[in-house]
Amino acid sequence: MRSLNRKRLFSLDNCAPGIYNLICYGKGGIGLRNLLVKLRYDGSGFCGWQVQNDLRTVQSVFQAELRGILKENVPVIGCSRTDSGVHANEFCVSFRTESRIPCDRVPL
Repeated sequence: MRSLNRKRLFSLDNCAPGIYNLICYGKGGIGLRNLLVKLRYDGSGFCGWQVQNDLRTVQSVFQAELRGILKENVPVIGCSRTDSGVHANEFCVSFRTESRIPCDRVPL
């Protein structure tokens, strides 16, 4: 397991900058890696975490960014749901990916 602490480059539009911790499981080899990301975000302007039809949510924006970075559809699993406008200091998100990008090079 490899853990990295660094400034967050991923931006949910006008969110305040934060810190995330990216942890890799199952590095190398064939198959899916399970990654854990701890997000800090300002939930103003979002309709909560979970994807909802025709509404801007943190999960939908984060998944779209991952799709652009990893070049694959990556469903993400959040640690919980939040209401509209709720901020998070350490929101855990996991996802599985076939991408071989090393954790320290994922441009989140």
